[in-house]
Amino acid sequence: MNPFGLTDEEFEDMLNEPENLQVDESDSETEPCLEQNVRRRKSYSAPFKLKVVLYAKRDSVHKASDVYKVDRATVRDWKKREQDLKEQVLNSAAGKRAKRLPGAGRPLKYQELDDQLAKWVRSEFAAKRGLSRRIVRNRANEMFNAEADGTEFTASSGWLEGFLTRHKFSFRQRTTVCQKPPSDYAQKLVNFVLYVSQLQKKQAFDQIYACDETGVWLDALGGKVIAPKGAKEVAVRSTGHERKRITVILTARADGKKLNPFVLLDRIQFFMPAVDERRSNKHCGITVSLDGSEDDLIHCFKQHGPVPEGREMLREARIANAEIDLTNEPEEDPDENQENGSLSDEPLDDIE
Repeated sequence: MNPFGLTDEEFEDMLNEPENLQVDESDSETEPCLEQNVRRRKSYSAPFKLKVVLYAKRDSVHKASDVYKVDRATVRDWKKREQDLKEQVLNSAAGKRAKRLPGAGRPLKYQELDDQLAKWVRSEFAAKRGLSRRIVRNRANEMFNAEADGTEFTASSGWLEGFLTRHKFSFRQRTTVCQKPPSDYAQKLVNFVLYVSQLQKKQAFDQIYACDETGVWLDALGGKVIAPKGAKEVAVRSTGHERKRITVILTARADGKKLNPFVLLDRIQFFMPAVDERRSNKHCGITVSLDGSEDDLIHCFKQHGPVPEGREMLREARIANAEIDLTNEPEEDPDENQENGSLSDEPLDDIE
């Protein structure tokens, strides 16, 4: 069986068919050339190279070069690397689309320094010190020029892109701890809901409000825009108020009342009544119902929420707390008071 999934007889028939001897345009790519009288470069896929090699072995290098329009020196080089090409095609699906063998191309001039720089980048990342492109390029210039053999090294933008590709680095947006929940996330949520319930019982709050302020820009221009490469300025037309904003206060009450948005304007004060009823606070576990009857409204404890097991944990915690409250209540025997004719807890001196 050959790399194309055919038997030897089927592959021989494929080579004997004239239409299979032509170059497949999808197997080769031609790099554009703007200047005349300059040789164009072509790249070929690994299956195409094997096809040429097998044809050359069957007939001749000269014939394969003439049929597939490939230089004879290139065909000879492919014949020497036939085993490597077969392994590349058979080992992975990506190998069938690859244009070069692993390790091909011009070797690095400062391989050891390149590895040391990659090790330094990984150590800085482990220490949670952010690195920009400029920092990496400056570090490369310092390391390479200090160890180079008299030749000046300049870490260009193209060199940096190659360095990132070689060592599988990429520029990412900074993440925060909040993007990854802690291991005891569910238990912390249950403890928070129970804490709020106990605080309500203890303090006997009349109303609970959740309030948040947010800025609303009068002329939001957005972020990045598409512009021609090399443009010195990227101007966007605006009304001239892109730095002005107003503040809006959003407030909700624990019993489900959601207040209308309150807009803060300079030197103007007014009040608006609550007319809309929502479940915003109940979604966060803040409610006037302390018996757990509205625990199913907590957003994070729903079936498709981030912590679906939290509702059952909260129910078990409420049962455990209720049992503790019953155990701590003082015992009272009404039959004993009737037999003695007085309250059992009353001092003897007060009994006539």
